[in-house]
Amino acid sequence: MSERLLDWAVQLAVAEETAREMARVKAEKVKVELAPPKPVTRVVELKDRLVKAELTVFEAKAPGSLHELMLRSSDKEYSIMLVTDGILKLYKSWDEMQAVSQYLDTVAAFEENGEYILHVKDFSWLESAYAVVSVKKPMNFSNIFIKYDLYLV
Repeated sequence: MSERLLDWAVQLAVAEETAREMARVKAEKVKVELAPPKPVTRVVELKDRLVKAELTVFEAKAPGSLHELMLRSSDKEYSIMLVTDGILKLYKSWDEMQAVSQYLDTVAAFEENGEYILHVKDFSWLESAYAVVSVKKPMNFSNIFIKYDLYLV
């Protein structure tokens, strides 16, 4: 009987050790699966771009975040629209943005050396995002700069 008990005790110890090892392996696998994806940074820079009506300056179809979007033109008669996850987050003219930019961290609109600059930053999305510049008359943008991250799986 004592030999049987010893066999049973050894089997129980082996089973417990196997269960612990399986739990450790499973925990490591879950940890790897739950690790956030590393961002892929994208930069778009357009120089001397003529916009006749609208221009989609960026479009993303994966989770991501906008670091910054900068528009520079000698004319201020333009608007910016930013949509994230199908929700309109921003749709303002340069004048409207300039009026509120001193109160917001995410927006700056100012005139410098005869150019009207709009700077937007720090927007995130889970599925998709895009930004569109609209003009009332054809307008040249000396510089359009966008930097954003995509989290690709």
